[in-house]
Amino acid sequence: ALPGSYDIQIDSNPPLVRRNVRVSGGGLAVVDLRNGSLRVDAVGLGGARPNWEIELRDTEDGKAVYRSMVGREQSVMAGDYRLVVLSRPQIAMPVKIGPGEVKTVKLETGILRVELLDNQGRRANLPVRLEDGQGKEAGSFNTWEDSNPLPGSYQLGIPTQPETRQTVQVSP
Repeated sequence: ALPGSYDIQIDSNPPLVRRNVRVSGGGLAVVDLRNGSLRVDAVGLGGARPNWEIELRDTEDGKAVYRSMVGREQSVMAGDYRLVVLSRPQIAMPVKIGPGEVKTVKLETGILRVELLDNQGRRANLPVRLEDGQGKEAGSFNTWEDSNPLPGSYQLGIPTQPETRQTVQVSP
């Protein structure tokens, strides 16, 4: 190869991309393809250990390339991923795993439950939308079910007439 900087894609499952690989005047570059590993530890209210699935998704097309469970260590190809914890609401964040790295992501969630009665005193089962402090959707769940958002301030939206909106604070 001519000296310069190249992007390399290896057709594996998932496809592996290394960007800006430098090739020197000798035409040789060594690319580290070792795996790393990921472990997601989650603790809920009262020290509960939830039994959630996790997905590592491709950052470009959003497709799941690895699935595992919270609390298990998963060997993965080194790279950049979107970590999605399949909780209610889902928890998503970017994660970078280096070659040979053992990455541990620790999550401490709170608990949020919305109990809503209709005008006759019966349970109203409605969807609840969560928005973060910037107005971005942070997930959804239904009234009368427990949800496990990360600690923080949220705006609740419930499709009543008129719409119910309320700010709530979730603590671990």
